Amino acid sequence: MVSLVTLADAARHQRIQNQHVALTQSAPDISHGLVVLKHEEFSVDGVQTIAHLSDDKPLLAHARNTAGDWAAQNSDDEIIIFLDADCLPGKHLIERYVQALDEHPHAVVTGPVTYLEAQDSTEQQVAKYCASPATLDAVTSPHPARPYPEEGTMFATTPDQYNVFWSLTFALRASTWKKIRAEWGGFDEDFKGYGGEDTDFGWKLREHDVELWWVGGAHAYHVWHPVSSPPWENLTDIVANANTFYEKWGQWAMLDWLKEFEAAGAVRRVKDRWELV
Repeated sequence: MVSLVTLADAARHQRIQNQHVALTQSAPDISHGLVVLKHEEFSVDGVQTIAHLSDDKPLLAHARNTAGDWAAQNSDDEIIIFLDADCLPGKHLIERYVQALDEHPHAVVTGPVTYLEAQDSTEQQVAKYCASPATLDAVTSPHPARPYPEEGTMFATTPDQYNVFWSLTFALRASTWKKIRAEWGGFDEDFKGYGGEDTDFGWKLREHDVELWWVGGAHAYHVWHPVSSPPWENLTDIVANANTFYEKWGQWAMLDWLKEFEAAGAVRRVKDRWELV
């Protein structure tokens, strides 16, 4: 059995509907679970609401842990796929993840991510992609920051590639998720809000010798939405989480963003901490 889990607030309601339509084209029997952020009330046909989270939780890390625990509650052989609310599944995403975990049952596996352009992310165009995920092939252009195996191939990560683990799209067996939760709690809920928790999770996979495999053909497609670079809307979270990461690992996460904030006069480094100015 396969469970796919995602997180969303009410602003992503249509994105979850789109995602579910796309999923049912390639995996009509999949179990699709949703953790609702900010304690908002909404539902999506065919998608099971796992939990509504309140604003006082460290939302992203806590929400991922809640989603993973729900999916892992039955069989240890259950395959759990995490997919970001803004992502559409490629036509072979589920099939390739299942194949990879059949070959490497104790691993975490992850696939390429294409960031769609604005013209490919209109409501009309996304509806076409959802109705026929094979049409996404024409816009496939995986993000260059991550490894990109060819279709039908996969390879194990190198130690330095754990740095670019993203929770946008990954999969593992329930037995592996339970081990991760038991040994270090899953996603670290000391990371509040946005930033750092993905890199921390990847580093802990490396520390605990959990294999990470890059899977060709397991494409996810991130639908365009406005962003700022650096992400000013998350400035406070990024500073706090960068300090948390340094306290744990003795190295900085998100350093490029911090330097951009520093150049703009928004933050400063005082010994081994970053502070808001």
